[in-house]
Amino acid sequence: MIVRPATPGDVPAITRLINVAFRVEQFFVTGPRITEEECARDLAEEGTTILVATATHPRGEEFVGTVVVRIRGTRGYFGLLATAPDRQGQGVGRRLIGAAEDLARERGCTTMEIRVVDLRTELVPFYEALGYRITGTAPFSEPGKLLRPALFLLMSRPLGTGATANGGTPSRA
Repeated sequence: MIVRPATPGDVPAITRLINVAFRVEQFFVTGPRITEEECARDLAEEGTTILVATATHPRGEEFVGTVVVRIRGTRGYFGLLATAPDRQGQGVGRRLIGAAEDLARERGCTTMEIRVVDLRTELVPFYEALGYRITGTAPFSEPGKLLRPALFLLMSRPLGTGATANGGTPSRA
């Protein structure tokens, strides 16, 4: 598996992967998680990088994961972490988080932040195991898409020079 920055030509594959991975949220949100236009806008945004994890197969490159990384001064943020359903539990998400943290650290960030929807209760323990802690809450950013009440749990962790979420292995991102 290789983790690399996305290119504009990757937008359709990234959009498909995110929307497939986020189908687990259909119990509380309507519509696609992201459109190609939104993905292209993220990719073009100053201070934002989309990382993709790919695997090579005889039929070509397969997208197995993706994450959006935003750099704002000394604070990094990652979101839209998506792993192909058939690759979940194989370390793809941890590898992408490690690459996001490495990128943020390289760009001078001292803290990494995430937002987790409170209805996705399985996610908090996952991120806590990686050193993230809940620091507050925020309203769901697209209330018109909600089928039931939800809010974001804000989580963060300091970015030292030590081990990353990918086990201390530097990524190629």
